Amino acid sequence: VLLLDTPGFDDSALDNLAILTDIVSNLYIWALQDKEIHTHGVVFLHDISETRFGGSQQKTLQLLKSMCGPEAMGNVIIGTTMWSDNGTKRQAQVKREGEFLQKHWGGILKTIRVPDGDEDVAKSIIGDLLARPPTKLLVQTELLIPPHTCEATTVGRIAIPEGKREAERLAKEMEEQKLEAE
Repeated sequence: VLLLDTPGFDDSALDNLAILTDIVSNLYIWALQDKEIHTHGVVFLHDISETRFGGSQQKTLQLLKSMCGPEAMGNVIIGTTMWSDNGTKRQAQVKREGEFLQKHWGGILKTIRVPDGDEDVAKSIIGDLLARPPTKLLVQTELLIPPHTCEATTVGRIAIPEGKREAERLAKEMEEQKLEAE
């Protein structure tokens, strides 16, 4: 079993494009080493301490969906974390978020509550994924097709223009702040 732990999208230290590039480069290396490598699943951890399921989280899930592709979405588990901070106050909202995910992804993925430090839940998730038939993520398949770059994948075609737009927006914002300061 090989587990790849990556920074989450919307990380404060890295932009989504850098995170995606890191994930894709690891998948490409594995694909080169063994063209028959398959994935039993993806665990996406969602912090429920966020007060709403906003545009940023929806973009992140769109990246996940475009990285996995429709064939592998049945091998995705979304774990909700940070329960100790919120207890049951957020249960209704988390239920609505789960319904949103099921609606947009056709009811094919599983959501699970992941209490902090609960090894039994972690083992359960891994066991659940290992029991599923292995699949290939869309990005794994696309990386084996020349030119073998992130830019040539479905997820890359979504994330790269978005990353460039965000960089341009930040540069413009910094320029405006500089002019205001002068």
